[in-house]
Amino acid sequence: METINLFTIPLFKFKYDKHEEVKPSIMNYLNSEKCEYPSGNNGLLISKPNLHKLEEFKDIKNFFQNCLNESMIALGYYPKIQITGIWATKHENNGSHHRHQHGNTFLIGVYYLHGNEKNSGTIFYNPNKQLINYILPKKIPESERRKRIMKLTVTNNFEEGTLIIFPSWIEHSTNKNMIEYTNSNRFILGINSMPLGPTNNDPYDRFNYQDITNVEMIDSINDVIR
Repeated sequence: METINLFTIPLFKFKYDKHEEVKPSIMNYLNSEKCEYPSGNNGLLISKPNLHKLEEFKDIKNFFQNCLNESMIALGYYPKIQITGIWATKHENNGSHHRHQHGNTFLIGVYYLHGNEKNSGTIFYNPNKQLINYILPKKIPESERRKRIMKLTVTNNFEEGTLIIFPSWIEHSTNKNMIEYTNSNRFILGINSMPLGPTNNDPYDRFNYQDITNVEMIDSINDVIR
């Protein structure tokens, strides 16, 4: 019997060989008063999404950019893509990130900056939601099957120095960080990115994404409505 994996979703995993070298300066910044965490609750703190503009993140940003380029090539696209935001999430005791997806972006990434093997990694949700409410025959008990063919969620293990890049529409979350078990706060860097230049969807070139390297970032909703 041949199993055909129809409509599989590509997730790309990269290992940063300079993680131990760059981590100290990044952690010093994230734990200092210079780093603002304007949003978050219930043990989850979220920084401003401007970390890619800071000197402390220069090396790791270059690594992220190279990984995004490789991911674009693997998807069959020209490697013209730009990071539009990098932010940090700090998961204190009971801190978790709710189930969500990212709008107005193309490829996104999560980088496991600080934690240990006891920390929860990222939970990815199967987008084939119709399977949840579809008529289901009686299943063979799990004890008689070594693995399920179709899973509703997949959890990626937390491994420092690892970057996962995936399409922005995939819903994802994290479990609570139970300090009494993990003995560590969990730090994750999030990445948003958009293609650069024209797309194939519009002959009138209305969707030509511009370089935003020197564009001033919006820090709060007040910057939008003022």
